[in-house]
Amino acid sequence: IGKAVVSNLRTGKKLSFVNIKNAGFIKSVQQYYLVDQTKKMIIYDLKGNILYSVNGVEIISGDNDKILITYRGENSNYGIMRWDGKKGDVLYTTADRIERTELMNSGIYLSVRSLDPVSDTRSVKILNCSTGKLFAPAELLNRREKTIKVTEIQNGAAFLISAETPIQRVKHPMVDLWYGADKNLRFTKNNKTSYSFWHLSAATGKVKQLPTGKFD
Repeated sequence: IGKAVVSNLRTGKKLSFVNIKNAGFIKSVQQYYLVDQTKKMIIYDLKGNILYSVNGVEIISGDNDKILITYRGENSNYGIMRWDGKKGDVLYTTADRIERTELMNSGIYLSVRSLDPVSDTRSVKILNCSTGKLFAPAELLNRREKTIKVTEIQNGAAFLISAETPIQRVKHPMVDLWYGADKNLRFTKNNKTSYSFWHLSAATGKVKQLPTGKFD
């Protein structure tokens, strides 16, 4: 939390703000936003005029054309809103807690990871930021893994989803002997990790689990 100063290089005018947690600039529309210590976001034009405000802001993702705002509403539900410089559109709401969002390189899709606090499971969904279409295949919902990643393929034509599960090494009372050629030697001190992979097609919305034998 600190102070923010916005300077207009053309006019020399400066605006000062205090108790600011986060700030950013939307280049294509020449607007900036500030988030204060109460998690309230205010979007301004370069003259300092207030254009829009959002309460309960948790996460901000975006690019030069837009920002995706994850917020927590008064009913404790979470939502994701798109601000394009003109208006704010709510694209998605959920009762689960949104832990992480990431705007993919295409600028079209947003990966959303949420947590169900009751079951302590995580779900991964992919949101089209233009249309609001949501990919939420059953295979990627209510997962036990805590580390789940999404990689965009061919500018949003498909996605590779990976999940990691650490496997605790069993400790034996006997002294273990390991040989340099043993492929599991690197796991003698560190835990082994099991991987799962899925391929999601944006055209069909279908998910295919990929073989993982060579990664284990």
